Amino acid sequence: MADSMKIDINLCESLCRDGAIVLPDAFTGESVSTLYRGISRDLELISPFKAMIHNSSGPGMTTNIWRTTEIEEFNSLCNSPEMIDLARQLFNGKSFRFLQDTWFLRPAGCEVSIPWHHDNIIEGDHYSIWISLTNHSPGDSLSFVAGSHCDGENYMPQSYFVEGLEASSEVEEYYQRYNRASPSNLSTVFTPIPSDQELLATRKILSWPTKPGDCIIFNSRCLHSLPSHDTAQERVGFVTRWILDGSRIASHAHDTVKAIHDAGLGQDLSVQDVIHGELFRRYS
Repeated sequence: MADSMKIDINLCESLCRDGAIVLPDAFTGESVSTLYRGISRDLELISPFKAMIHNSSGPGMTTNIWRTTEIEEFNSLCNSPEMIDLARQLFNGKSFRFLQDTWFLRPAGCEVSIPWHHDNIIEGDHYSIWISLTNHSPGDSLSFVAGSHCDGENYMPQSYFVEGLEASSEVEEYYQRYNRASPSNLSTVFTPIPSDQELLATRKILSWPTKPGDCIIFNSRCLHSLPSHDTAQERVGFVTRWILDGSRIASHAHDTVKAIHDAGLGQDLSVQDVIHGELFRRYS
């Protein structure tokens, strides 16, 4: 494995402490071109999870998930020895599973930002590997609330807790879509995300500019966002997500399970199940 894809002891400590690290030049130009080609093909296809997310004006952000079964370029990279070896380092020799692929494309002029959130539908160790396919300036790269994966909370936007209040944006609604909870247990399941002002005043914020082939690895429970300030160029990222074998679907993830069933992915899953099945390939 290339040195750029080795997670040394210092990076391991940083990932454990802060929840996110960056690996420059982790993926080759060929890998970047392969993924870009796959996204270009996927843009032309109809699929159940594809979404176009807008804000008040300008072009929208396109995203899609669970496409390795249809897009060979995604499948070949997600199942490549390089990717598997990188993921294996995150689980200290324990068996693990592929959870999901996803991609995000913001064309030039797109002002859509992804607000603070984290991925809380999995109970168990859960990591994301973000591959930058284009340049991301400091104002457009992933940002993280350092150490927030250790908070022990299931965070959701504050609008989620006010009955009758709509999500403040399409993208906020998108990230709430698969995390519904009934009003009777809302406060015991979720915690409101602090305001931007509070986070900036009280927490350390991490962010790295990236170029094609750079990789950001993060604990998926670490609060993260994707701002949008430098809109002059296209910005594209591809993400793979990995979980410890034996991880379970969270008790509040009914809508996620239903969406998997409705998409015809053929997974026999229920909330609180140990994640299993052909879609979630196991590695040791």
